[in-house]
Amino acid sequence: MAIALVPGPGPFDVVTLGSHDRLDRLRGLTLGLHRLVAHIPTEGVTRADRKLLGARLDRAIASGDSRVLLVAEGAGCFAAAWWARLSPTSDVARVIGAVFYAPTADADSARAAQRHFRSPSTPLPFPSILFDSRAALACDDALAQGWGSRAFGVVDTPETPFARARRIVARFTAGVVERDAMRADRLRGADRSGA
Repeated sequence: MAIALVPGPGPFDVVTLGSHDRLDRLRGLTLGLHRLVAHIPTEGVTRADRKLLGARLDRAIASGDSRVLLVAEGAGCFAAAWWARLSPTSDVARVIGAVFYAPTADADSARAAQRHFRSPSTPLPFPSILFDSRAALACDDALAQGWGSRAFGVVDTPETPFARARRIVARFTAGVVERDAMRADRLRGADRSGA
């Protein structure tokens, strides 16, 4: 199932962004099936700290052995989107997608993160999903639309984190496949019109 998440064969690495006290949850979202190459802490990051955070993320992505999946929570979601929109295409090309968890769970932190990580309003250059353990919220839907993500509200149940994560990965896989199919259709259409 993990291979289906990635377009094409081969493994991928994981880089997480979020607070240190949530690292176990972020590790759980990676399903333990892929190599965690770095965790980038985002708590207490100010506008002045953005360049340092961006440099850490650049290094983490470059240090991996393969393609990278970003897994972010809270303010880390805004940091990942900011980095993806403002980094050179060659740096972002190694990222196969992102899983964003609860970017607006803490309203005060979300507002601060939006201010600190302002970026152009363009979809992210890779597929992504945004989910929350609360019911889908309007602010999460607006973020998902701006990032080009698919948003899901996941009801928090007593089932295992692995079962929830497996469902989320299945949804993400469907999104990756759908996006690749749309790209292929556009390329076929361009080939026919150019012939």
